[in-house]
Amino acid sequence: MGIVWDAQSSVGRRVVVKSPLLNNDHDAIKIERLLIEASVLRRLNDELLVGNDELVHAHVVRYIDQLAHPSYPFLVTEYLSGEPMNEVYARKPMSESDATGQILVLLRTLGLIHSKGVVHRDVSPSNLLMSCERGMVLIDFGTSIFLNSDLGSRSGHNTRIDKRGYSAPELSQGWSDARCDIFSVGATLFFLLTGKSPADYMHNSAEGLTKPPNEVNSKISTAISDVIQKAMSADPEHRYQSTEEMIAAVSANPNTKVVPLPSLAIGGVVYELKPGFVDLGRAHACDSECKTHGFKKPLQVRIEDPQKYIEKHHARVWVTPSGECSIEDLNSVNRTAVKHSNSTFNVLKPSAREPLRDKDVVGLAYTPNRGAYMTFVFNAGRGPKPQ
Repeated sequence: MGIVWDAQSSVGRRVVVKSPLLNNDHDAIKIERLLIEASVLRRLNDELLVGNDELVHAHVVRYIDQLAHPSYPFLVTEYLSGEPMNEVYARKPMSESDATGQILVLLRTLGLIHSKGVVHRDVSPSNLLMSCERGMVLIDFGTSIFLNSDLGSRSGHNTRIDKRGYSAPELSQGWSDARCDIFSVGATLFFLLTGKSPADYMHNSAEGLTKPPNEVNSKISTAISDVIQKAMSADPEHRYQSTEEMIAAVSANPNTKVVPLPSLAIGGVVYELKPGFVDLGRAHACDSECKTHGFKKPLQVRIEDPQKYIEKHHARVWVTPSGECSIEDLNSVNRTAVKHSNSTFNVLKPSAREPLRDKDVVGLAYTPNRGAYMTFVFNAGRGPKPQ
């Protein structure tokens, strides 16, 4: 369908450039599909940035730019280092707790994508990149659609998709809704727990699996085996009807880890950190001035500071669904610094993120001569709780 280049932008940023493969074989459809993919990624990028929804933004490939030329369009996305899940875990089954943890991240990500009116339709281990920086990242929106839209009149909802073992049966018949992604999540969980393609245990998708997953790998619990089979039901009415419903089923399994959230210990108060971000700053009521400077959410961690050394929005702590945390200085006058174990304070550059590790000390209003006006401790926990 397309050609992909490893490229460099004019400012030296490494990027991916994608264009249609034009060879007089369904060229119009290839062009339309690329334009729809660009529209989907741009909408997700714009809406998730406006909504400050780091959970999805961390786990969806990021849109950078496009050339919407009607006869030869280009799509530019970020470059990500890493390997696709199908190569990382082939013939290497994961433990049930680790696999369900990955699937919860994927389900939360898809749930928010669905809430934006988008269905991916090609979720599979080959389209899940395992990035060193961001963990699991969903890529290749080339067959995605907008729900309740007439976009893609030739190649949208009516496109027949059949990735053996991972595509819901209705996709091969030319119709789909968000439940087709549920089928693919079940198939992906099967792969993670067995190291094998579900296609090896299916005559066809319309008939489902020929063996329960726990007969393919006896280490799989009956509860999770049942979850996979329900998610992969040939009839979409018999599947989980939403990502939230499947999240509840996976989370109810006793082998799913429920682990402490990362947290900040500030002035004797512990603030648990859920996926997304929290802003730290001087206690105040946000007003139009805050919104003018891009702070659309109320301050989450309010620090009493009558001396006003700490900015109203001084720093931001980011948390991915898999529990990785980082801190960013929000262009404060008096700066932010981080002290890792056995090291000295490192002053953060404005808007640059610094990874946080367990027991790191963060200093607010820091200068090398006087040290930090205020410090607090970061506790890594062991990742976010299933939600």
